[in-house]
Amino acid sequence: MKTVIYFLRHCEPDTLARDDLLQPLTPKGMHDAVEAAGFLEGRGICAIWSSDALRAIQTVQAFAQLSGLGIRRDARLREGVLGCAPEENPVYSRAQWADPLFSLPLGESLDHVRSRMRDVTQEILSVHRGGTVLACTHCTALCALISSFEPSFGWEVARTRKRVWPWIVQMDFDQEDRYLEFREIYPSSVRTGQALF
Repeated sequence: MKTVIYFLRHCEPDTLARDDLLQPLTPKGMHDAVEAAGFLEGRGICAIWSSDALRAIQTVQAFAQLSGLGIRRDARLREGVLGCAPEENPVYSRAQWADPLFSLPLGESLDHVRSRMRDVTQEILSVHRGGTVLACTHCTALCALISSFEPSFGWEVARTRKRVWPWIVQMDFDQEDRYLEFREIYPSSVRTGQALF
């Protein structure tokens, strides 16, 4: 019996809030969270895990209300920390993908992000083996996780997901927690392979 994890990248945040953990969703983000909840309804989800960042919690609250499930917060699902000014992100993000061990003094390497995302994924699998779980996370964190299973998922793909929110990826694992496959299932622009920008 396989285990399914739906990794949900949070909805559109209000980036005017400078504290990364306290960025709320925009009104559009709140609306999209309800849409995503509707998309996920009826998929047999038995548990919700989430980054403890406000935008992630707000993203899964709509589904939590719909399903009656509680939200388990886990800091390992947080976004990768680059450790630079937002306007410098594209330069340093590309450097991370070129060298997964690269990090700025106040940041973390892509390798470290992969490691914590693999750790939390393993815990989800051990706690909910054979079930279906929703886990809300962030773009770099999710891209790092995917690339740890699928090496062809690199910078050129990851950079096209930066403005996709919400973004839902289904990952399937077998009864011994071995990775089987991933599919991008939401939104339709990603699912059908259309250019995003």
